[in-house]
Amino acid sequence: MKEELSKSKNVVSELQSKLADTEKSLKETKDSYVKDVEELKKKEADLASMETRLIDVTARLKEMEKKKSDEILDSFVEGFERAALQAKFIAPGVDFSELDPGKIVRDGKMVEDDDVAEDEAENI
Repeated sequence: MKEELSKSKNVVSELQSKLADTEKSLKETKDSYVKDVEELKKKEADLASMETRLIDVTARLKEMEKKKSDEILDSFVEGFERAALQAKFIAPGVDFSELDPGKIVRDGKMVEDDDVAEDEAENI
């Protein structure tokens, strides 16, 4: 009986030791999980911030592209007006009222620039 009691005490002692190790491991796992959850929340907040910044940058880029397009158009119109004024200066008696920045000369006629682009696209 004493032997059995001694064996039982040894088994209980081993089991208690294993239980303590398991509890320690479980606590470490839980602590790691809590830390991972906190890091994930931080990364989610960072991602949301980056998404907001990306939207802002995209909006600014579109605005800059529109401004660039407007500046190019303004520059074209200004150049056309300068050329028309120079032509009127060189030939003051000539009627330049038919000048149109949206037209080109094709086959001896003034035609819309868009029509020419469409005709060329059909010929391709």
